[in-house]
Parts: sequence; C-alpha cells; structure tokens
Amino acid sequence: MPSPSAKPTQPRSFPVYDNMFYIGKPDTKQYGLIPSNIIDEGHIWRHGQNYGVLPSRSLFDAIVAAHMANPDRLSSTSKSCR
Repeated sequence: MPSPSAKPTQPRSFPVYDNMFYIGKPDTKQYGLIPSNIIDEGHIWRHGQNYGVLPSRSLFDAIVAAHMANPDRLSSTSKSCR
C-alpha cells in the first residue's frame, strides 16, 4: 500500500469503494477508499431456500437495514444480484 502521507497528484473523478470483507484488513479510508456494506447470498437466501428468487422489496430492505454498517454503501456478493 502507498504511504498514508502520499497525496494523489489529481483528485479522482470517480469514487472508489472498499468492498474487501475479511478479518484484520487494513483501514483504507486513509487512502481515499469509501467503506461499503457487503450482504452475501447467505443473508438473502438463508440455508439456500429459494436460491436465486429475489425477495420482496420490503424483505430486502429489512435485510439491508439489519446489516447496514456504513450508510449509503451496499455491495452484494451474489452472482444473482450483479
């Protein structure tokens, strides 16, 4: 990783989100990455039930609200939601 004191020569014209989701990962905010939420398929389809069938909007909103650690940023690891 670059030095935290290193500054980009030009501001970014697009946001870069931190979608890394593993224990012990470094804090990437100091490098300008924006933290995001990750909701994997295990949260959407518990125990594989109805796998691939999209839940109702209200159920999905409830799942998102229950796992929201970083407001306004969401990523899904499910191939069905990409």
